[in-house]
Amino acid sequence: MALAENTGAAAPRVQTLSIRFTGSGSEYFRIWIVNLLLTLVTFSLYWPFARARRIAYFQNNTLVGDDPLGFHGDPWKMFRGYLVVLLMGITYGALSNTVPSIAALLLIAFALVWPALWRASLQFRLRNTSWRGVRMAFVGDLKGAYVALLPFFLPALALVLFMPELAEDEKPTPTQARQMFTVLGLVALFTFGLLP
Repeated sequence: MALAENTGAAAPRVQTLSIRFTGSGSEYFRIWIVNLLLTLVTFSLYWPFARARRIAYFQNNTLVGDDPLGFHGDPWKMFRGYLVVLLMGITYGALSNTVPSIAALLLIAFALVWPALWRASLQFRLRNTSWRGVRMAFVGDLKGAYVALLPFFLPALALVLFMPELAEDEKPTPTQARQMFTVLGLVALFTFGLLP
């Protein structure tokens, strides 16, 4: 306490840096159209490489204090992650047509794993972003990822709990139709309210 009283140390100086973007629309359009065509030709397999190229373009043209950001992400690592998600999507699509009950369980499992995947994605992106030669980091924990995404799962839970059950090819009664529109409307309003 005596040290604090005797030192008249000033607060550390805060430096404000300008942020500006130096890219152009025509330059980005060329990158975008090539990425789109290659993604279509390869049946979406080029998508992680296109994403890495797009991120690198935006970061290399973003100057913070006259120094650009850098992106050092390996597209092949992004490709492996993309294949996992693609495989999960194909599996879900195939099972939803053949065994709907298992498909519902897969959808729930995917929803439970999604916050962890989102966190890993943020860690990868920031670990591969640099400024003035210093790599950035994402230190959010797994619990925080689940807490942050919980409000987005609440609308899905509301749909499961409050939508009327209908047999296949059964038309809803007027009361069921009213309930469906009410639930969908409230879920849509709640979801749009969460987006900002």
